[in-house]
Amino acid sequence: MPARDVLREAAFTAQVGARIDETALRDFLVRMGFVQSPTVMEPGDYAIRGGIIDVYPPGRSGSRCGLDLFGDVLDGARRFDPPSAPPKSWTWSSLAPVSEVILDEARSPGSGRTTAIEFGAAGTDDPLYEADQCGAQTSGAEHWLPFFHDKLETLFDYLPRGHRSAWMIK
Repeated sequence: MPARDVLREAAFTAQVGARIDETALRDFLVRMGFVQSPTVMEPGDYAIRGGIIDVYPPGRSGSRCGLDLFGDVLDGARRFDPPSAPPKSWTWSSLAPVSEVILDEARSPGSGRTTAIEFGAAGTDDPLYEADQCGAQTSGAEHWLPFFHDKLETLFDYLPRGHRSAWMIK
């Protein structure tokens, strides 16, 4: 798994009434593996229509969120559960990555730091290599996490110190 400090830095939080840098939000969504689409239909999609940004975060079955901007201020935030439920308002919103492959300048596809170094010319028939070279994130890239992260951790590293020993195999 990616190191905990990488995941801590990979969150976007906004509060109603606070200013939002829309360009930074767009960049965040792309780096975190979200895909822009005309209509938000599945986890990992986002759509921008004027001052309305709809996002379908991972891990929320059927739950999308809408961010309403008035200029550069978050004017409102709503969660849309499955179609039978009315939207629910809340005062803050937090988004997490879609994938364990978190793209920043050092780890981004096409940066030369990922598959190109390892596969060289012999890897040109590989879909991951091809996606890397054109700067796209591809399905299954999580299997190649060491190419994208300098340090990986285990699930046990994420557990609180006192709980680790209970899970260790003796």
